[in-house]
Amino acid sequence: MTNDEATRRGVPLKRIVKLMAVVAVLGMVAAACGGDNGGGGSTTGATGATGATGTDLSGGTLRMAMLGDVSAAFDPQKEYYSVTWEYMRCCLLRTLLSYKGVPTADGGTQLFPDLAAAEPTVSDDQLTWTYQIKPGVHYGDPFTDVEVTAQDFIRAMEREANAKANVGGYSFYYSVIKGFDDFAAGKADSISGMSAPDDSTLQIEVTAPTADLSYRLAMPAAAPIPPNGDAPLGAAEGHDKNCGRFLVSPGP
Repeated sequence: MTNDEATRRGVPLKRIVKLMAVVAVLGMVAAACGGDNGGGGSTTGATGATGATGTDLSGGTLRMAMLGDVSAAFDPQKEYYSVTWEYMRCCLLRTLLSYKGVPTADGGTQLFPDLAAAEPTVSDDQLTWTYQIKPGVHYGDPFTDVEVTAQDFIRAMEREANAKANVGGYSFYYSVIKGFDDFAAGKADSISGMSAPDDSTLQIEVTAPTADLSYRLAMPAAAPIPPNGDAPLGAAEGHDKNCGRFLVSPGP
């Protein structure tokens, strides 16, 4: 459409330019996010990847934009907005299991182990789920020396159960975990159904047989939170309302 045609049809030129910019941004995001190889990391890793021209695509800076605002300042325990969740999945956070970032027809709704080393082991009665944590995964600045461990996922659930931190969030998805609601109500000092026998093993007991626990644990609220001294909520301690500004990412 030419400028004159746009004017005759009553379409502001600025709107067309903005639309073109959005399409370009979405194209870059799709290319960056859709290149996941199913192993939890980018295909543009240490060995690099090449584009159509053979250019090395590893490293660099990805800039993303969106037309609307976020709903809860990028706080993983509060954000309940699909667009923001995609930002978190693509670039900001990693969870035990995740999605490949491809269309549904290509398997986009299928989970794959990300921070988990493999699919969970589930008891015959579907009440106990055991996840092995992938070794050697570290957080970003300023916790680059801190390795992700099983306790970090328990810490995330404790924050999700914190009434001050989960305002407007979706903690109801985790009531299926034994002791979650008691901890949230201040009736217990810990979530009884979550334990870390060792740094690489996370065990979760649920109150009733369930087949979708891994899907719940693929939500941003279940992304690990690193320890920070003796603070109960680790790096998220003291940030009940604005944790998004202090997000510590195990992502790219």
